[in-house]
Amino acid sequence: MGREEKENTPIGSKTSKEQRPMGIGVTSSVPAMALRESEHEGRPTLEMTLRYISIGKWRNLLNALVCFSLTLFLYLLCDISLANCTNALAIDASVETGRYFGGYLFWLFAGTSMVYIGWYFGGGFTLRISSHIHALVVRRLLHAPIDRFFDKHPVGRIMNRITMDMTTIDLHLFLKISGSIMIAFQTMVPLAYIHAIMPLSMTALSLPFYYVVASLYGRYQNTTVPLRYCFKTSSSRTQSYLSDVMTSTVVVRGFGEQQRLSAEYAAAVDDSLKADLTDDRLMKRWLCNRVNYLWTFYNSVTYIIGLYNCSRLGPGTLGIALTNLLLLEGMIEPSLDMMAGALFELIALARVHEYTEVPQERAMRTLEDTALRSYSVRFMRKAATPLTKREKGDEVEVLANGRVVLRSTKDLRGLMLAETGVEGFQELCPSCAELHAVPTLHHIVAANDATGCAKLIADEICKSAKSFMTAAAFASPPMVNLEFQSDWLSSGARLDVQELRAGYAEVPQDVLKGVTFSVEPRMKVAVVGTTGCGKSSMLLALLRIIEPRGGRIVINGIDTRDIGLATLRTALGLVPQDPMLFTGSLRHNLDPFRLYTDGRIKKAVEYAHLAPFVSSLPLGLDHQVTDEGGNLSFGQRQLLCLARMVLRQPALLLLDEATSAIDPATQESVQDTINHAFPTSTMLAVAHRLETIMEFDQVVVLDAGKVAEEGSVKEVAAKPGGIFRRAGSGSRSFARQTTQEVQDYFHARIRRSLDDLAAVTGEAEDVERDADFSNGIAHLTFKDVGFSLPRSSYLRHQESGSSKGEKGLEGSSSSDGRKTILAPISGHYEPGKLVALMGPSGQRPRWCDII
Repeated sequence: MGREEKENTPIGSKTSKEQRPMGIGVTSSVPAMALRESEHEGRPTLEMTLRYISIGKWRNLLNALVCFSLTLFLYLLCDISLANCTNALAIDASVETGRYFGGYLFWLFAGTSMVYIGWYFGGGFTLRISSHIHALVVRRLLHAPIDRFFDKHPVGRIMNRITMDMTTIDLHLFLKISGSIMIAFQTMVPLAYIHAIMPLSMTALSLPFYYVVASLYGRYQNTTVPLRYCFKTSSSRTQSYLSDVMTSTVVVRGFGEQQRLSAEYAAAVDDSLKADLTDDRLMKRWLCNRVNYLWTFYNSVTYIIGLYNCSRLGPGTLGIALTNLLLLEGMIEPSLDMMAGALFELIALARVHEYTEVPQERAMRTLEDTALRSYSVRFMRKAATPLTKREKGDEVEVLANGRVVLRSTKDLRGLMLAETGVEGFQELCPSCAELHAVPTLHHIVAANDATGCAKLIADEICKSAKSFMTAAAFASPPMVNLEFQSDWLSSGARLDVQELRAGYAEVPQDVLKGVTFSVEPRMKVAVVGTTGCGKSSMLLALLRIIEPRGGRIVINGIDTRDIGLATLRTALGLVPQDPMLFTGSLRHNLDPFRLYTDGRIKKAVEYAHLAPFVSSLPLGLDHQVTDEGGNLSFGQRQLLCLARMVLRQPALLLLDEATSAIDPATQESVQDTINHAFPTSTMLAVAHRLETIMEFDQVVVLDAGKVAEEGSVKEVAAKPGGIFRRAGSGSRSFARQTTQEVQDYFHARIRRSLDDLAAVTGEAEDVERDADFSNGIAHLTFKDVGFSLPRSSYLRHQESGSSKGEKGLEGSSSSDGRKTILAPISGHYEPGKLVALMGPSGQRPRWCDII
């Protein structure tokens, strides 16, 4: 057919213009179909046919063909037995007929047996093809790149091929192809028999007839193949309408587009029916009428020639010949249906075969990243090696048979192998094969419900199986779930983006044009900019959903292009702007791979402020989520996606405008979770709302795919003539509004922190809070000790397991156990300094960061 198809774009899908990334200063135009490839006709080829025959095994096909050939030959022998019986009776009416009927029954039984044997080999042939192509297509689709495949193919086209075309291959491929082969034999064998008994003049007169019939069928095939592709394409368009409308119901109703979409959908269905009826009714009737007329003439000629040679042929032989001709004439239309069906099966096979050659992403795992990937191992507690714990101050050691096998890491958040005398983690459970694959430099960061503290993890590992002797333990044996993190990301993720260039598919323009910035471990960085400046594209480049065209993305010294995609993406986490949920339980959506315990799942739900909602459900975590989370509000879906990340604790967390479409109350919950639930994660957030990035350490402003501004929130907001200041418009100057918002925000945080400090001291009157910021500082007085904070500073409280010494800090504890502020006698606090609040004996100290 070779022509490009104009595809309608239903509501909810992107037009060709919208799918192209916005480029600033584009000089060359991009074709409208650059990211939407048109449906084209791919006829079955000999190479493709031979490939799938080899997959189905030649022996199966040849055995099936031999059996079907023998079946037709044996059935012909049945007819010959009856013909011989008729000829014998014509000569002598008293002849014994038992041996003729015995031969008839023998050949009938043998032919029927060949049918079953042929179907056995044919079934093996088609099942091998179906299973192979299904597994291959699904695997290729799951690893197909977003920009080079899914952006080019509508959802309806993909669904049409992996549903309707795959069903056709599974159910009808062998039936139609084997039926066509049998029809060919059923036609050729009787015709060969007729030409063998008829004079040679009959064969010579038949050649023009066969040529005309073959020419008519060739014209029919050349017309029906494009019509079949037209029908498939129209079916894909109708499915695209259905899928787009189902996912955009609110938009359709909100804009009152029901009538227009109904008319367009009806037109698409009409086009599909026209193509199907033209192919199935008009073209088939066109061919059948002409072949029937020609076959009637052919039969008449054969009858006349047979009657003139009746004495030589014999009445029985002539009767068999004429009977076969009549049967062949009655089988013209069913035979045409079968052969056309076989052609359609090959067309379906060719359409699905195209998806076995789609472009692929890079390797999911490589040998080089074995030491970088994280592992999750589960084994039965009763099979574990008996372990004991020994504490040395803040550190902890785990012993097996009196020998140290594990010790706490430097940050006291996990366990690592002892430096000497330990072969590997397999000593924890020698019968667990998965532990042998864990590299020795990895750290144990979680054990069942224990996480984030080496002592808690050691306590959980050292529990014996006897401590679980309960009724529940007999129903479900106690297990040990260990999470191993590589040393690569144990101290946090440092991100270095160096001259990054990236774009979409074959579009020549770069969306990111030399982006360069760095993020220190455990920092929170906001990426802001106008629509189309490349914010979301940068997150896609970090995940390698779009491959960088130039530059580097380095995480802790490792270029992301040198490791497997699975290793990279498990180290990163993404909270998208549009939350994605799956059909199933809440537990399945939070932990789809069943890696975490219920205790950790519930803790993640609490961090995400979803505990009241989950507890109100009758089934709790087993509550069923409908398609795409339709029975949950948008805010609840967003919080579930955030809880999923809380559970994973990725080293680098990416937030793509996670609060842009939720209400203020939910936004507050999301912000609180972001601020407190990821103590070791480096954050990179795309944001539009100013209030969502106030607590971030750094801001990167993108403009036209480049870094235009970079620095702290205060520095960027106060930069004269900066993009961040002039990014908005309104009734009053955005620059004044931005600066005032920043000042008001930090002042409110300072006042709130002072209230917290007053509550810690136990006596609010001991703390004076000067709210006058006119001179640019907030002056704090604690009894006789005073210090100053810059206007842009605020206090952030966080718990610490041990006191930290900071050079330049002095103080004392009172004898009555009252909390005393430790601070310099005089001086100025710069960002990053620490102020310690010491509590009474036996209590953990509380720390305040000045940021």
